[in-house]
Amino acid sequence: MKNDISAEIRRFIFSWDGRFPIDRWWRQKHNVPFNSPTHRESNFIDMYMEFLEDNILIKNRGGEEEYIPGTGNFIKKVEVSQEDYLQKMADFDYSQFDDKE
Repeated sequence: MKNDISAEIRRFIFSWDGRFPIDRWWRQKHNVPFNSPTHRESNFIDMYMEFLEDNILIKNRGGEEEYIPGTGNFIKKVEVSQEDYLQKMADFDYSQFDDKE
């Protein structure tokens, strides 16, 4: 009887992963065990949105540096010379930040 229940649970998990691959992707990405409280509290729409975002960012990076999901490295780097940086700082209007009580 115990082996029957164990086999049925294994079949259920295998079936779940096959039917909901994004759920499995999300659990692997965030190291969330199957049927844990965190897994049960999760939302498939949020998982799907995260999946789409990761795929959009990966595809839009092209030949640039690799996008690593979950790291926040999706902002493109802009190279600015020190001379240009100093000039922009000198030209910036700081008066908009003056405390006007």
